[in-house]
Amino acid sequence: MACALLDSRRARIARTIGVEVARRIVTASHRREAVTRMRRQTGFPDINRWDSLSLALGGTSVAVLCAALRSVSADQDWDQAAYAALRAGASALADGPSRLGLYDGVAGYGAAVWLLSDSADRYPTLREQLDALLLPTVERLAGSPPPRVPGWPGTGYDLVNGLCGLAVYLLMRHDDRASDQALAAVAKTLADLLDDLEPHRLVLPACGSAPDTDGYVDLGLAHGLPGVIALLSLVLRSGRVDLPTVGRSVRRGAEWTADHLCEEAHGPAWPRLVPVDEFGRTSAAAGSPGIGAVDCAVRANPQGDRPAPDGAVGATRPGWCYGTPAVARAIFLAGQALDDQRLQRLAVAAIKAAGHPDAVSQLASATICHGLAGLLLVTAHFAWDTRDPELCQMVTELFDQLVAQYDPDSLLGFVDVEVGGQVVDNPGLLNGAAGVGLCLLACAEPAAPAWTRLFLLA
Repeated sequence: MACALLDSRRARIARTIGVEVARRIVTASHRREAVTRMRRQTGFPDINRWDSLSLALGGTSVAVLCAALRSVSADQDWDQAAYAALRAGASALADGPSRLGLYDGVAGYGAAVWLLSDSADRYPTLREQLDALLLPTVERLAGSPPPRVPGWPGTGYDLVNGLCGLAVYLLMRHDDRASDQALAAVAKTLADLLDDLEPHRLVLPACGSAPDTDGYVDLGLAHGLPGVIALLSLVLRSGRVDLPTVGRSVRRGAEWTADHLCEEAHGPAWPRLVPVDEFGRTSAAAGSPGIGAVDCAVRANPQGDRPAPDGAVGATRPGWCYGTPAVARAIFLAGQALDDQRLQRLAVAAIKAAGHPDAVSQLASATICHGLAGLLLVTAHFAWDTRDPELCQMVTELFDQLVAQYDPDSLLGFVDVEVGGQVVDNPGLLNGAAGVGLCLLACAEPAAPAWTRLFLLA
């Protein structure tokens, strides 16, 4: 049942700020100035680059922003801006795309097209062209071992660049089930990954910071096991794939992850990584000292993203890409798909703990990926689903904290604070103002908007 999360005053504030942030990003001259500043400000110029095809930081994120705005702001400029963004992406596709991923390639672009297509009535030619490119390619990739970058096997199956992201695109299509065959192929491959969790087939090579470990299981939604669990849970709930292995794998993955929940000072939390020994057994099974020492030795990369060794970022920063909130959401989705109240209760307890002031204080940035907007967006989904008064109050408190970071005199209204403390005028979706604006707009809605599936939240 639909449920308003904010009172009428806050909802007006959410829409006003969200629309204003969007106007700044959609305005081409303003956006170009932001990109220029970002290049000068960022400590990571090789990563923070505007790309017309990118959902994370590029023209596709503008198209998604416009899709969300059409329902809250009666302004035909949104359609015009969306068309311009799609046209720029089409030009990039014509040059011969080498990237297929959700956040950096064709799948994200395709998802934006479907969000803008109004129940399959718009952009029919473009959608047919994307089908011809994506559907056979996705089936072929699903039928072969996922490509792996040395040291990061998640690249083959993860949400950002891998099979999970491709499946999100397939799930977002509101068509005549033409993509069901490709979706079934991806679901089978991902379910097979979870079919044998000890020794674990999603193990990362050891970072070298813990002598008693030979590898790690990644517990980030963006790149690790929770993303696979969330994706398969959504597939199971969709009813579009009839594969017994999907339900079994959701159960296995969710139970395995639940078993690795640990207690911290402010309540239950998940680590970023779970170490394994040479036989693929987790540290608890192998009798190692536990996970705390490993967590202290991992840090986030410049995007607050994949862990790397020898840093000092806290293990339980409540972000979207890594952190307890998104893991809890994956477990909750599994509980819904399996009709398992125990898993749902466990997930609710974990998201409530993630809202503790000591946990929230670790979030330096306003953004979705590893900032306050990410925690707010995840919490909002729990509140929509449960109508739990404590979670609704948590949404209100997080919303107020996020709005307090709004600076109307800044270029975009919100900034990203990178690892290292650099303040950046980032216009993107994952680490920029576009994502914050979308989050604010979502909080004023009575139910989760369709675009939130891009984050594996619904």
